[in-house]
Amino acid sequence: MPFSGRRVSESLADLNLLKGWIKICERDHNDYEEISRYDSPTLWKAQGYTLRVIDIEENCIVIAGWDTRYVALSYVWGGVDQLRAVIANERELATEGALLQEKYRELLPQTIKDAMCLAAKMGERYLWVDSLCIIQDGPDIGNDVQNMDSIYGGATWCLVAASANGANDHLPRIGCLNLPCENAQQAAIVQERELAVILPTLTAAFHSSRWNTRAWTYQERVLSKRLLIVSEKQIYFNCFHDYTFCEDIEFESSTTKSHGANSEERAGQIYGVDGLTNFEVYARAVEAYSARNITYHEDALKAFAGIMAHLETSFRGLFLFGLPDKELDQALLWYPTSCSHPRQSRDGKRLFPSWSW
Repeated sequence: MPFSGRRVSESLADLNLLKGWIKICERDHNDYEEISRYDSPTLWKAQGYTLRVIDIEENCIVIAGWDTRYVALSYVWGGVDQLRAVIANERELATEGALLQEKYRELLPQTIKDAMCLAAKMGERYLWVDSLCIIQDGPDIGNDVQNMDSIYGGATWCLVAASANGANDHLPRIGCLNLPCENAQQAAIVQERELAVILPTLTAAFHSSRWNTRAWTYQERVLSKRLLIVSEKQIYFNCFHDYTFCEDIEFESSTTKSHGANSEERAGQIYGVDGLTNFEVYARAVEAYSARNITYHEDALKAFAGIMAHLETSFRGLFLFGLPDKELDQALLWYPTSCSHPRQSRDGKRLFPSWSW
């Protein structure tokens, strides 16, 4: 047999296993060896941009350089009145121990607390979280949105809270409380051999996750070099070179490193998509993104801004209401693949031209 099974702990994930996945990918995939399929590196547009991160050791927000090793968090907003960085609290959040203050600690969502805890246990010091590392009412917020490709592309790995339906949900088996999985892996001893139920694949975990239905999380998923995905059943690892690991099956020592390239797992990818033209990569990304849900349609282009910023290097032009201006004639031939309606504002006004997706 090419692979062997693993018994998944009900209480606490094997952090050494998770660290090993990161190390294997870092060993085999040089981050500085053309991290995209295009000529220009992802971070060229980040020059002059202020990158803020959470210093987990000092419990405050600090300014980091693009050579700083940091982890990014991808999660579902909502369900709680959460702490946000704004102009009024920017200085205070930058002081040592600020996030331990009761007034801030109470407003810090549980998902973010658990993410900080896991990152620390994984030996990481810095964590990027949108609500705390972007000044939400700052004058440069537009620039922040445009730099999502640099932020997620620059992270050493991205923690995906696929098990959480809102910002205040615990992450099972990794948080400081070490909460067990609600549905543990079933196992039995048969003729002196332990047999266990195979847990869901990464594709199945994506299908059952609210996180994977949200428009904002699409670019976070496809712009990140590495994903550590926490689901209800188990934890997965996936990188854009198509290494896929999971807790219940041992792939690490195999030359395959994966279940194989599942088309649904790779849907909408913008890295590692050989044999496609630049326009085909763009079209697949638009199709995957458009199928997702967004609360405020005013944000439709903002939530896709990181993808467009990355693709500008291949089209060598700008985007006009989501369409590449250098290939506008071809882009205007788009058509819906399912029932669709014009995007409207909260007061019912049409937001974009009829020729824009």
